Amino acid sequence: IYSDAILSNTLRRNCHDNYFLACVSIMVSSYILTAAYLKHHFNEPTKRAVFYPFYHGRTLFRHVKRNVLAIWQGCNLPEEPAEEKRHTHAVMFMEAISESMLQLSLSCLLIREFGLSSNGYEKFNQLSGLCSSLMSMVVLFAKVRHTIYNK
Repeated sequence: IYSDAILSNTLRRNCHDNYFLACVSIMVSSYILTAAYLKHHFNEPTKRAVFYPFYHGRTLFRHVKRNVLAIWQGCNLPEEPAEEKRHTHAVMFMEAISESMLQLSLSCLLIREFGLSSNGYEKFNQLSGLCSSLMSMVVLFAKVRHTIYNK
């Protein structure tokens, strides 16, 4: 989200209003699609679906905390509860499909149209946004493929 916000701000500052609106629309539509998916597919309460970034962040933080404590104590990493794992994967997959794919396409279009920025900070954000969107897609589809073929 950070790289997307920086990209949209850069587009706004450089007077590329249509691309700015496209970038913001991608972020907003991703949020709405993911919240609607959680509400209707997982039958989550409206409050939990609307505030899913906070609940998702808390779940990820708990997972990291459990793993760090296990490493600190020299134990094996704990298994993530099946329902938590399913929910986390669903949120990440919906975000990747609805946001990363479109942001990757937009980043490629912008680099093709205007090239890389001459400003080092903006160039870094262009490339990191491109790479993070690409990695998000690759990792999520690899997880789906792994799940399908290892049943």
